[in-house]
Amino acid sequence: MSVVRFPVTVEEAAASPGEYRAGGTDVMDRRAQGITPIEDLVDLTRVPALRAMDWLPAPPIDTSESPEEPPTEEELTSEAEAPTAPAFDPVASGGFTIGAMVTMAQMGRSEDLRTWYPGLAGVAGAGATPQIRAVGTLAGNLLQRPRCWYFRHPEFKCFKKGGHLCYSRSDDHSLHSIFDLGPSRAVHPSTLAMVLLAYDADVEVRGGEHRSMEAFLGDGADPLRENTLEDGALVTAIVLPPPRPAERWGYKRAIARRRAEWPLVEAHVRLELEGASIGRVAVAAGAVAPVPMRLRNVEASLRGKKATQANLEAAANLAATGASPLPGNAYKVAMLKGCVLEALERAVGGGS
Repeated sequence: MSVVRFPVTVEEAAASPGEYRAGGTDVMDRRAQGITPIEDLVDLTRVPALRAMDWLPAPPIDTSESPEEPPTEEELTSEAEAPTAPAFDPVASGGFTIGAMVTMAQMGRSEDLRTWYPGLAGVAGAGATPQIRAVGTLAGNLLQRPRCWYFRHPEFKCFKKGGHLCYSRSDDHSLHSIFDLGPSRAVHPSTLAMVLLAYDADVEVRGGEHRSMEAFLGDGADPLRENTLEDGALVTAIVLPPPRPAERWGYKRAIARRRAEWPLVEAHVRLELEGASIGRVAVAAGAVAPVPMRLRNVEASLRGKKATQANLEAAANLAATGASPLPGNAYKVAMLKGCVLEALERAVGGGS
């Protein structure tokens, strides 16, 4: 019989033995299916510090090379006449932090995220079902295990459970990876990980290193894990960089059913237009590899180019470069190109 512990501080949670439970939508499924050992649980729902969302202060200005001059009489007079502090400017901030236990629904409703990080708010507020969004948390979404039917079946001991075989390679792999990054062909299940990869977010960890989302996800080569989180470490928050007010975004997913389905393929785009040309751009894809992928070749082909339909199509055609699909999932190659193209079109058009 396992024990459930309910810590109330991050320190207490980090010191508690057992598997962490956030919303429970994945860990309880795995336990019920018999694919996760029945360990003690550390329930994080009573740790308020993990539910905070807030702006970070601007980094201090380095004045070591330019000694501060004493204020002039005119400046002192001006300060006396206008003592009101300047309005807070998110663009000049140190970024935005989102606690690990913030739910998808809360992210979707957050005015700060909707205004300054609309791509994240839009995807988080529309994913899964209302019931899952109400309890599913940010870190829980990032750390959920793959939905591969061989991994989820208690009778199959695949690479992800310490075995020596990926059954999908020679059997049903219709929903699996088209990029061969490691022994396992299971795809990473987290949509938010893909979006945060495009946002160049960082991951704060208690009991491990603070690292970029890209470093956190790793390269997909280790079949036993979907991230580089240290054993026993606790994700405490995600840190977004300062927002870019001119940013546009687009997201597209292809699914087998209208609702409540993991995507077959998905793509997320962030870009800025400089006149008629594309300036900054980030493109990420999900459900096509053991980890979400930044499509750097697509980004490079767009940067500095006119945002014409021909250029968008040429860039999208590069999305599957390096793919090595299996016979049963070759359809994902065209689907990936199509999702990237539509996400690009939505971003350029100012939609979602």
